[in-house]
Amino acid sequence: MDKSPLCTCLMKQDLEEAADPYEFLDKNYSISGILDNLDKLSSKELKCACCLFGVALKKACRKKRRW
Repeated sequence: MDKSPLCTCLMKQDLEEAADPYEFLDKNYSISGILDNLDKLSSKELKCACCLFGVALKKACRKKRRW
């Protein structure tokens, strides 16, 4: 998890700028939506989901260290 994906999609950019990454994901790319369709998603869609959740996790870890 040391390397950030090089993806520059708008969803990732919006997520990086969001005040609350978990709220952003819940509204725009929910885990239940991913899990409910896991067998139907393409490889590209799964990579996108991993990228977005990774960005949210990194952002939360950085925020936690500031406390």
